[in-house]
Amino acid sequence: MALGHAMTLDPTTRNHLGLIALSVKRTRKRIEELEARAPVPGPQGERGLPGGRGATGEPGAPGADGAQGLQGEQGPPGPQGPKGDKPDHQWDGTALKFEKPDGTWGPAVDLKGAPGRRGGGDGSAAPAQPAAPTSPVFTYTDGLLSGVAYADGSTKVMTYSAGQLTRVDLSRPGQPTTRKALTYNPDGTVGAVVESVL
Repeated sequence: MALGHAMTLDPTTRNHLGLIALSVKRTRKRIEELEARAPVPGPQGERGLPGGRGATGEPGAPGADGAQGLQGEQGPPGPQGPKGDKPDHQWDGTALKFEKPDGTWGPAVDLKGAPGRRGGGDGSAAPAQPAAPTSPVFTYTDGLLSGVAYADGSTKVMTYSAGQLTRVDLSRPGQPTTRKALTYNPDGTVGAVVESVL
């Protein structure tokens, strides 16, 4: 059986160990004091009221323009607009002119038909042409001049589109009917007159 034996320490070592033990004891005591002083968290408090609304911030800088979108589908036709005013007109013999939208008068257009063709035969003089229409009787429809009747039996029949004269048919006894078709410029003036024999 082995017997233990006490270890003999020199005075310096014993002094060092004593200082270490004292330091450990003081450190432990200091820790206990700090733990005793540490605040113990209390119970959670009630939720506070919401704060007031903050001031409105400054507007930001405009953003960059976006890309152009696709073209939309064509919408349905709009309602028909009101009927425009009928243009005033003036006759000067067989010439007719219309008032333009700005109040001035357009150029007069002579609606007199061309002379008939010379007849054939034995070379004798062609019969005289009928005298120019005289003593006209005017007929109006919806406020527009729609017909002219002359003493020699000649007649003129006027056709309108959207209040504008578009056709004049001149009929003379024993002769083919002469038609004059009128077209207009964007400013309302007469653009062209095309004559044809029916």
